[in-house]
Amino acid sequence: MVVIVDSDRKGPGDTVSAIARRLRRECYRRGLACWVLAKREAENYLPRILLSEWPNAGSDHARLVEAWDSLTDDQKNFFNMKDGLPSALSGVEEELFRGLALATRELLSQGFGDNVYRCWNIWNVQAKTELRRRGQGDLERGIALIRKEV
Repeated sequence: MVVIVDSDRKGPGDTVSAIARRLRRECYRRGLACWVLAKREAENYLPRILLSEWPNAGSDHARLVEAWDSLTDDQKNFFNMKDGLPSALSGVEEELFRGLALATRELLSQGFGDNVYRCWNIWNVQAKTELRRRGQGDLERGIALIRKEV
C-alpha cells in the first residue's frame, strides 16, 4: 500500500501542511510508504486537455481554463483548483500571483469547483503526454514508489 497525500502547499517555497506532515509521520510509524505530492493537490496535475473537455461546461468554464492556462507552471502547481484565488492571499500566494491582471484574478477567484476531480474521468490518450509534462517528474517519482511497494 502507498498512501498519497496532498501537500496543501500554497507556493514553491512553502512547507507541507501540518496535516500532511502528520499523515506522513503516521505512515512511516506504521511502515507504510507515503507519497506527499510536490504540487498543492492532486488536481494540480490535471492537464489542460482534461480541464477543457469537461462536458457541458459552457463559456464561463472555457474562460476559466484560458485564465488558468495563462499562469506559469509554478502558479498552476499551487493554484487552489477547487476554490480559486482567495480575495485575501497569504504572503506566499501574494508573491506567487503578483502581477496577474485584475481580470485574470477575478476569473481565477471562482476556481473550478469541488467536482474538478471528475476531469480525471475524461481520460484520453492525448492527455498522457501533457500529464507527464504537468507532472514535472513527480509522477515518475510516485510511480517508482508504488512499483517498489508492489
